[in-house]
Amino acid sequence: MSIINMAVSIHAAPQSGLETGSGEYDYADPPTGKTVRIYYYKPSGYTPDSHVLIALHGDNRTAFAYRIEWKAYAEKLGCMLLVPHFSPEEFPGANGFQFGNVVRDGTDGNAERPATNPEELWVFSLIDRLFDDFSIREMTNRTRYTIYGHSAGAQFVHRMLLFQGNSRIELAIAANAGWYLSPDAAIDWPFGLRGLDAIVKSENIDRYLSFPLVLALGDADLLDDHKLNTSEMAMRQGRNRFERGNNYFETCQEMARNREILFGWKRIIAPGVAHSNGGMAGALADYYPALWTAIDVVKPAFPPTVGRSLTEP
Repeated sequence: MSIINMAVSIHAAPQSGLETGSGEYDYADPPTGKTVRIYYYKPSGYTPDSHVLIALHGDNRTAFAYRIEWKAYAEKLGCMLLVPHFSPEEFPGANGFQFGNVVRDGTDGNAERPATNPEELWVFSLIDRLFDDFSIREMTNRTRYTIYGHSAGAQFVHRMLLFQGNSRIELAIAANAGWYLSPDAAIDWPFGLRGLDAIVKSENIDRYLSFPLVLALGDADLLDDHKLNTSEMAMRQGRNRFERGNNYFETCQEMARNREILFGWKRIIAPGVAHSNGGMAGALADYYPALWTAIDVVKPAFPPTVGRSLTEP
C-alpha cells in the first residue's frame, strides 16, 4: 500500500471517536519507545472539519493545567485541543524536550560538528505521529494541525519549524519563549546552528522565515525570575522575555529581507500579560479565526513554495 493510500485509509476507517468534553489517553510512540499522555478537550460543536490545536506545556510539564486553562477557548473556537505531557522521566531535561533531542545529550555545544540523533528519534518528529494517532481515534478531515507552545513549549515550537520543515503544521504560535535559536550557522548550538548545516540547509531557513509563525509576547513578561536563562549568550538576545521576543522578530524580519523572501511571521503583543499560559490563551483566542482563515487562503503555498506574508504592513 502506498503512503498516500495508507493515509486515506487511516482517515476513512470506522471510528467510535473520543468522548465530548475533557478526557485523556496514552500514545505509545514506536520509534522512540516512549509514551505520551494526551489530555484532550473535544468541544460540543466538534465536526470532522474542526481545526486541531496541539498545545505544548512549559518547563514545569503541567499539561493537565494547560488543558484547564485552554478548554473554554477550545469550546468557543470549536477546535479539538490536544495537550501532550512530555514527562521528565521519559523526556529528561531541555535536550529531551524543547531542544527536540536533535543533538545527542552531553554533546559539547562548541564542537565543530555536534553529534546528532536519527530524525525518527527527534521529539519534533513525534508530533506528526501523535497527530496521526489522533486521526485514528477520532474522525477528522484535517491533514494538518495548529501548534501552540508557551515558555519552553514556545522554544520547542520555533525549533521544530526550523528543523522539521516537512512537518504538517499549518500554523505555529510561540508564546513568551525564554530565548531563541538563531538561524545562524556562525553561532554555536544551542543558540545557533554551527555544525548543523547537514540538517538545516538554506532552504530550511527560507521556509522557516516565510512560514506562518506567530510570536506572541506579553508586554508584562519583564521579570528576571529563576527560570530565565541569564547566560551570556541569552542576555545578548535581551534583558527579559519581552525584549528578546521583539529583538528576535526584528532580526529574523531583517534576515528575510536580506534573503529576498517574503516574511511570513506575525507579532502579537498581549497587553498586561506576564509569564502566564492562561493569560496568553485568553489574549490569543480572538485571533485564531482570522489566522485560520488566512492560512486557508494561502494553503497552496505551504509547502513547498514561499507563501504570502501574514505580517501586518
